[in-house]
Amino acid sequence: MKKFKPSTIHLAARGPQKVLGEVESKIMNLVWRDTELTVRQVRDFLAAEYKELSFNAVMTIMNRLTVKKLLLKKSKAGINVYQSLVTRADFSRLITRDIIASLLEDPMLFSSAGFLGIAKDFDDKDIAKLKKLLS
Repeated sequence: MKKFKPSTIHLAARGPQKVLGEVESKIMNLVWRDTELTVRQVRDFLAAEYKELSFNAVMTIMNRLTVKKLLLKKSKAGINVYQSLVTRADFSRLITRDIIASLLEDPMLFSSAGFLGIAKDFDDKDIAKLKKLLS
């Protein structure tokens, strides 16, 4: 099965918002938490924060997440329910792998001279984190 491939990375964002929109991220977090949800349930969860977000808008976003291979839509008793095709941990691994692979493939962004140039900007905590990740 084809996996989700991010087309944009938002460096300042946190969590799934690095590669998904704000509402897409919130929907994924809801589905990861509750295993499977209907559009109505998601709309109800989001209502307090996004008063203007319609049922149809939520359905469109959830269908977009289905096209991105992040959600699976299936019918239960005539009602569409959505569940995640990837766990939160697997999503994190996929995104991390894609970001690193993208950097390594781009000689302008990841050259030994460029990396060494920025390495001096890392403090001891950053270096320790990198060493831990690489080991």
